[in-house]
Parts: sequence; structure tokens; C-alpha cells
Amino acid sequence: MTWETETAPGLMEGREAMNSLLWYPWHANKWLGSATTRCMSLEERGAYRELLDWQWQCQGYLPEDIETLSRIAGFDVSKYPNVLNRFPAIDGKRANKVLLEIWKDQQRKYSNRVECAEKSHRSRRKNIEVEREGEEDPPASASHIAKHNALKEPDSSFWDTVTAKYTWVNIPVERAKMETWLSLPKNRNRKLTPRFVLNWLNKVEAPLSSTPHDAPKSTDDKLKEALS
Repeated sequence: MTWETETAPGLMEGREAMNSLLWYPWHANKWLGSATTRCMSLEERGAYRELLDWQWQCQGYLPEDIETLSRIAGFDVSKYPNVLNRFPAIDGKRANKVLLEIWKDQQRKYSNRVECAEKSHRSRRKNIEVEREGEEDPPASASHIAKHNALKEPDSSFWDTVTAKYTWVNIPVERAKMETWLSLPKNRNRKLTPRFVLNWLNKVEAPLSSTPHDAPKSTDDKLKEALS
């Protein structure tokens, strides 16, 4: 199996799976100020940069074989011995040592980011599962029931109760007043609820003969009595 057939599929996978390794930091000041590159011709510097890019593209290493390397780079690298010297053989491959260390450092940083992202994802999934497990309907308390019933339409038993409690009020007359008031356009968002009825009836003055020593009851207390 040749270097090309081994590497080409991996290159595409690397592009998709290791997005952070599609680029590498380029320090123009070091390149332009390097004594090595300043002694090279323009053509040699172009070949040097081309091989650097291919080393990065091949995930840190180039083939040691000159013919294979030439096919990958697209030019005869044997014509540039000064450039090849910057890519010494390492365990059957070639690599610019400085770029190889940069590639390893970038790969390590990327792996750390992936690991952190996976931990964060697992943590979020775990929290969501815990929240879903805890999403059970809480037992209805007396206050919840009273609040729910307070928003319901008054039934016949409710009207019987308020008739018995508000003995000084003409309930049919007051009920007609309520319905008339609620039918006005400005009150279209109001509803005939038990709480509304009790608030209305509490504004009806009781006769002086009513029990004066009884402590006044709040609307909530009367509502609970009416709904009990």
C-alpha cells in the first residue's frame, strides 16, 4: 500500500473530524527574519513553504521516499536539497521539527477541547434526565384547589351558599347587575368567577341589624366557605 492510498482517505477524515488542525499559526516575523530562509532563493522559499503546508496537511509527517514526496507535493523535491535538509528523516518519515511540535501542540489542545465539550454535553444530558424524572405532578394542596375553584364559573351550589350567607342581599338582582357590568366592552376581559362575585357582594352594605360583634371576614375566608 502506497503512502498516497494510506494518507488520502485520512486527510479527508482529518479535515472533517479535526477542524482545528486545518490551519497552523504562521509567524511572519520569524519567517522573514530567519537566516535560513533569507539565504534561500525565491524558488526555494516557495518549495519550503509548500512542503510545510503538505506536512501539516498530512497530519504532521511527510513520506521519507523522495519520489513519493514529489508526487504529493507536485514538484521534484530532489532539486531543492537545501529545502529537504529542513525535513530530516524521523522513524521512516520526514518532518520539519519545529512544525511537528506545533502540530502536536495543536492536536493536544484540540483533544482537550473535545474532551471538555463531551463532558459538558454529558453533564447537560444528565441534568435534563434528572429534571425529567422529577417532573411529577405535585399533590394538590388546599390553597391550589381553592385557587383553581376561584377561577371556575359559579355553579348552582355556589349561588345557594352565597344566598344563605348574604341574607341581606337580593342575589338575583345583584347577579343581573354583575352580568350587565361584565357585558360592557371595557370589561370584556373580566370573568364571572366566585372571587368576583364575593368581591361584588362585599360592597353591598349590610343593614345595621346584622351581628355587630362578629369580626369581619376577608374575601378569601368567605370564598373558602362558599367553596367548602
